[in-house]
Amino acid sequence: MDDRILNQENRKASEAIFQDAIRIGLDFKLKDKIRDKEIDEAKSREIMLAPLPLESQKVTDVLDEFVNEIMPYSYNFASPTFMGFPDAGNSVGAITGSILSDFLQQNLINQSFCSLEHLSKWLCSIGCGRLSDTTRLNRKMSLVLAVLSQQAVLQVMVSQ
Repeated sequence: MDDRILNQENRKASEAIFQDAIRIGLDFKLKDKIRDKEIDEAKSREIMLAPLPLESQKVTDVLDEFVNEIMPYSYNFASPTFMGFPDAGNSVGAITGSILSDFLQQNLINQSFCSLEHLSKWLCSIGCGRLSDTTRLNRKMSLVLAVLSQQAVLQVMVSQ
């Protein structure tokens, strides 16, 4: 069976990779520096225009490349020295939700078995008005999700 696809046979190896990714993320979020390296336009272009690999790479190699070539230039908004929102990206509940969201992959669902009509009726029932087109639906869904996310983060902050 393909080791690149999660399955029962590679569960333990996959868990180790996931744990490594979580460790990498925690190390990044818990460091004091806002970022390790400044990036200029030339380096930014070099990273963004680098040729894509023609063959698959091992996940561990991709993680190493990410740690060494991307993360040093990334902003750590959770840094205690960052002068911005004090809760930007360091909510345990929000990070956990983000991880679980990727496991569910609900954004990949085919609309033929994910009823927008059901969602539309729910949004109308909570006072979002009549939904007549996709653009309005997307705006209202975004608004509702933003409000729900904000409430979830506030609940996490209050409970800690």
